[in-house]
Amino acid sequence: MARDTGISRTTLTNIYYKRSTYITFTVLNKLCSYLECGVDDLFLYVADSDAYRKEGCCISKSSDG
Repeated sequence: MARDTGISRTTLTNIYYKRSTYITFTVLNKLCSYLECGVDDLFLYVADSDAYRKEGCCISKSSDG
């Protein structure tokens, strides 16, 4: 994926393991293009007030794999 998209392996690894604190629009665009999906397929928005009550991160990996 890194070779095909031009996204560094470090960036992809950090996204996968939830270590990223932000993602650029360029990376987001490359991921969506490569995976042939929309932004809503990659992320789930949870409001800050709800996130603190649910004991977890606001962004999680899809259960589809």
